[in-house]
Parts: sequence; C-alpha cells; structure tokens
Amino acid sequence: MRILLLNFCCVFLLMTSCTKDGADNTANNQVTTTQSVQTDKLDPESKRVVDNLTQKGFWYVEHWHKPVVGTQGADKAAYDANRARWFQFSDDGTFLHGQRKETIGKGTWSYEPSKAAIKMLADDKKYNAEFQVQMHSEGGVMSWTSTKRFNSETIMAYLEEY
Repeated sequence: MRILLLNFCCVFLLMTSCTKDGADNTANNQVTTTQSVQTDKLDPESKRVVDNLTQKGFWYVEHWHKPVVGTQGADKAAYDANRARWFQFSDDGTFLHGQRKETIGKGTWSYEPSKAAIKMLADDKKYNAEFQVQMHSEGGVMSWTSTKRFNSETIMAYLEEY
C-alpha cells in the first residue's frame, strides 16, 4: 500500500511540478482581513473543490511526504512532525489548523482556479502555504502538492475528511 501511495505521489508531483518560481510578497505580511469565498463565480470543477473543502468537518493529514533531494527516500522527521495535522476551512474565507487535539492557529484562505491551488495565509506567517489540490471525484479525499509561492520545499500530502 505504501509503495502504491508513493508511486501515486511521485506521478502526481511530476504532473504538477511545472510552476513559476519566486516568492509572493504576501508571505511576509500578517493576515488582517477575511473575505468570503465567491463560489457563484467559479467553474463547476472549482466550485466542487471549494464546496468539498468547506462543507466537510476537518481535513486530516494521513500522509505527508517531503522528498530528500538526491535520494529516493523521504524525510521521516517531516512525516513525523506533520502526523495528525488537520485543517478546517470555512466558506467565509477563514481556516483553522492544528495537530491532534490542539488548535495551532488560524488565517485566511483562497482558491485560485487557474492553478487549482489553495493559498493559506496564517496569522503566524511560518504556516503560510500554497498547494495545488486534487479532490477525489466523490470528495472525502484529496492530495496536495506544494507550489513555490512561499519558497517552500516540495511537499506532497494526502488528506481525508473527518
């Protein structure tokens, strides 16, 4: 099962790794405003993704994969540090995130249909992130692949709703 998941993540990474390099200046700013997500202006697939993100309870990180450059392995410390992370997205454009039973922080989020990406700007900027999202056709499961927007390292994650 792990080999199948790893193969899926590798193929997904290869398919989505062509993104623009460079930092986004918003990565260095604190979040001070919120705005609701306008789903009526989205194409059907983007609306489906946003609806699944916001109409579910919590999104739990089942697998967090950070490849180690120059090897075929993954960073076990990153995997262990991100076990039991969770996210909760609200349709008002805010989100909570935490680990296990603890809430770590909050922030705002937006979805960019042209990149099929979710951008999260947390109150604590070290948690700012942008991920390309692939939602299962029936919802309930999604995969994330990090972009270069916040100069983050390559991360692949598998999340399930709870």
